[in-house]
Amino acid sequence: MKKLFTLFTLLFLFSCQSNKELNQLSVQMQNQIQQCNSCHSQGEKFGAPSLYGLELKYMNAQIDKYRKGLRGGEKASKDAISMREAIVNLKDNDLKEINAWFASQESKKIPSDTVHQGNGEALYKQHCYGCHQGTMGKFFTGSPSILELESWYIVKQCGDFQAGRRGASPEDKKGHKMAQRVKNLSPYEIQEIADFLAN
Repeated sequence: MKKLFTLFTLLFLFSCQSNKELNQLSVQMQNQIQQCNSCHSQGEKFGAPSLYGLELKYMNAQIDKYRKGLRGGEKASKDAISMREAIVNLKDNDLKEINAWFASQESKKIPSDTVHQGNGEALYKQHCYGCHQGTMGKFFTGSPSILELESWYIVKQCGDFQAGRRGASPEDKKGHKMAQRVKNLSPYEIQEIADFLAN
């Protein structure tokens, strides 16, 4: 019982420490996070999604792909290329700390005001749920939750996967698999899924 109490205490303390306000961080880290938000808080304008509340494991994995050139290469979208250039001079430990801070924050996704009446839910369950939300699927595939992603970003990334701007490299095994999964989805189906998730 004592060990269990200690474990819960440690988890509580960790959660308190991880959810820091921006002004509790070092000046250097504050500046770096503000630089991230100069693009990532502008919505579709810069093609950069909000990072608030995204899964830490996923963000770290994407940074690793940018570092290795599996994302942001010469055939990538201009937004992905800009992202790779933006982090090229940042230290790995700083990037991990930035990601950890964003992951500890509450999502800033704004739900849509409209009630979606289309086929999005059925399409999501058919094509996305198993890997992106199902417990076993997420465990075995390492796929992130997409519930906090903005609808425009989902549409854009599916388009990039289909056009070979993302996931084209066989070395990017998970990205390559995702590209295969969405290649036969129509623009209508992708938009339906995105609209459903927006609610």
